Amino acid sequence: MAEMRQFRPSGVLVNGDLAWSRGHSEDYERFVGIMHPLATQTPLVLAVGNHDDRGNLLACLANRSDPAPQWLAAVVEQPPFRLISLDSSIDAQTVGGEIGGAQLAWLEDELEAEPGAPTVICLHHPGESSSEGCSDFSGLVRLVQRRRCVQAVVTAHDHEYCVGQLGGVHHVRLPAVGFPFEERTPTGWIAAVLGRAGIELQLRGPGSPAGTHLPWR
Repeated sequence: MAEMRQFRPSGVLVNGDLAWSRGHSEDYERFVGIMHPLATQTPLVLAVGNHDDRGNLLACLANRSDPAPQWLAAVVEQPPFRLISLDSSIDAQTVGGEIGGAQLAWLEDELEAEPGAPTVICLHHPGESSSEGCSDFSGLVRLVQRRRCVQAVVTAHDHEYCVGQLGGVHHVRLPAVGFPFEERTPTGWIAAVLGRAGIELQLRGPGSPAGTHLPWR
């Protein structure tokens, strides 16, 4: 947390699995306590993963007692860029994920609304995974192929840092901040600097590889 505060980010994405196991209320209370020093300094974007419970999360963050919505998504405008966070979680009992037709239709409307804004899409589940991935990820790929404003898709879930290509855009798989599946796998957080020509990525943590530059299409 001290390293992230020193980096002074203009925003922070936590891409799912805010909780340890089944999304209990005390997990989110602990999460809020850990993130508080950073949250006082910069906005946070929180996605949900397969370990998260939407109702308990909203009750902790927003003091809401009404039923949680079917999915949680966000559009963050930081001109000239835009970040769209999707909800690929089914529930805290299910490892695999799904975006759903309604959310994909909502995403397409958002992309049509500002077709010139370079956009990064984030969600927890990738399509292909060492565990169960997102069952309708192919629908997202087809949408990305049609919308040239989308520059990158960011996923998590695999607990291993990897950069590749997906439907003509960059695909960034985030590492775990902790709990690697294999001892050799680096853990940490990603410092990302977005520019008009591309994005600079740097894994901050033990055994960090060299930085990566990804040009926009």
